[in-house]
Amino acid sequence: MLRSRRLRSRLALACALGLAAPARGADDGLALLRAAQAGDEAELVRLLDVGVDVDFLPPDAHHMRLTALEVAARFGHRAVLERLLAHGAALRSDTRRCLYAGSFAAMHDDPAMLEAIWRAAKPAEDPTPLFGCALVEAARQGNDRAVRWLLDRAVDPNFHTRGDAYPNPAVVVAAGQAHFELLRELVDAGANPDPDTPRMSIPPLYSAASGADVEVVDYLLAHGADPHRRTRFGNGVTVAACTPIAGNREHADAVLQVARRFIEVGVSVNVANDKRSPLACARRAFHAELAALLEAHGAVERETLRTHLGRALYALGLLIGGGH
Repeated sequence: MLRSRRLRSRLALACALGLAAPARGADDGLALLRAAQAGDEAELVRLLDVGVDVDFLPPDAHHMRLTALEVAARFGHRAVLERLLAHGAALRSDTRRCLYAGSFAAMHDDPAMLEAIWRAAKPAEDPTPLFGCALVEAARQGNDRAVRWLLDRAVDPNFHTRGDAYPNPAVVVAAGQAHFELLRELVDAGANPDPDTPRMSIPPLYSAASGADVEVVDYLLAHGADPHRRTRFGNGVTVAACTPIAGNREHADAVLQVARRFIEVGVSVNVANDKRSPLACARRAFHAELAALLEAHGAVERETLRTHLGRALYALGLLIGGGH
């Protein structure tokens, strides 16, 4: 038997999330979570019939505590999820971290799971508080059927949270994963093509630019995305010029086209990212045509102080290492 209550609690959480085998003597609540994880409908029904709490939570203060319903949704067991809902499982809504049944169900491109949750929830006029996180997760996973299902039910395409799991709206995560068809669907449904994003995130236009997707860049520019916007990655020209091409001629040509698009709308060619300027990136990649285009528009080559300092420290490390 585990003597440490804290250790027992952590093991309970691990059992619920499928990270560890249960200890002998674990209570029926943990057994319910294991049945939900395994998709064992017969065992789950047996436990519910003997009175196990359908909303049992592992006894731990950790923020990822999950109910059996949430575990079933996470592992894609629709029959188990429906059985739990029939037994009155509660639908929790955590719009800060988005760790709840709706968002877990959206990880799987199975609108039937979302439909089961919808029927149980009977959402009022605005379904976004319960299903907004599901839209973000479906977009992240590239689950087009789930995205369409949610948009058809008037879930706000601009929903986002300030929590630590999903701080970006669906357009940002879709673009970040190169799900550009979904990006178009979201924008066509009313999503802002150029939302505010945290410092560590990249706007949809710049995701398209870094992927050298000329068609999507043109689409977003036509829908009002700002190519002058400055981020830690620079502006549109910087993102395009500093995209790795790895000797791929087709990709190099696409990068050149994207950079030209930005220059044509007046984007500065001298905004550096956190390492170097667009011209420095082009020369570093041996992209002569891009370098010539940038120079023709007044670009200058420079690297940031951070890059010079990093190179100096690296050289010093080699010097010291060689001395030994």
